[in-house]
Amino acid sequence: MNRNDKIAELKAKIDEKLLPLVYDKNVVLCCLSGRQNAGDGLIALGEIEFLNKNNINHKDYYTFEDIDLSNTDTDTVILISGGGGNLSIWLDVYSEYVHIASKYPGNKIVFLPYSETYNIPDKYLSLLDEGRFVHMCRDKVTYELARIRFHKAKVVLCPDMAFYNEILEIKEYPSTNRTLVLERTDIEAVDHKIPNGEIQDWCTMGYDNRQKKLSTQYDTYRNLLKRIFNQFIDYDKVISTRLHGVIFAYLLGLNIEYIDNCYHKTENFINTWGLDIKKYEDKSDN
Repeated sequence: MNRNDKIAELKAKIDEKLLPLVYDKNVVLCCLSGRQNAGDGLIALGEIEFLNKNNINHKDYYTFEDIDLSNTDTDTVILISGGGGNLSIWLDVYSEYVHIASKYPGNKIVFLPYSETYNIPDKYLSLLDEGRFVHMCRDKVTYELARIRFHKAKVVLCPDMAFYNEILEIKEYPSTNRTLVLERTDIEAVDHKIPNGEIQDWCTMGYDNRQKKLSTQYDTYRNLLKRIFNQFIDYDKVISTRLHGVIFAYLLGLNIEYIDNCYHKTENFINTWGLDIKKYEDKSDN
């Protein structure tokens, strides 16, 4: 299967899993407070594109602090933006999840596709295990773990929402013989030998007001997409320590290798969805 067909397959899988949850419903989309990671921007843009292209009636907000459902009923579905934000190593995120869950106890809440690890405090797990919750997991490891943890909530396996972005055509440009090494520097990074290439990390989101609504951020996200495109397009190959660096390079049709993060987020995702992407191997001593 070529890349275009695989991308179409993943988008169709997203439709299959998510559309039944939001079709003919009023929807609110919430994102995490003040996240500047470009990968989170790609996810949020894919989520907005999904809602727009499927004509879902949505009133979207940028952060949990902005949400106000006082004029809506309990039939409104709350979507929580996906990604790696549910990680046990980002425990500050859970206070926001619990806040929104307790503030609107009558609403269905859908956690859009995310990755998970193992050390979540029981107090958080119990608060997020109700029949009105849907946990969408973007890899099989997260999915199987969620099935063990959650007894009342629904658990669904679904690809990452970044695949819903309309990026650009598959790359057919003159070879540059250049390699981009996308090197993360946050707490998910692992020690490894740095590959040969031009080392960079993500560009940041590029806005200051963390309280803007998602609807007013659409142009910001589109501009972010262009900035990442400009960051990647001068290279024939990308070696990425970030999952969404891998996904973006895949959408562009570049040669890709990956270096995993501290809890195997990228490898789990690639293996789950059968992506033809190789793990980086240091061959300098051979």
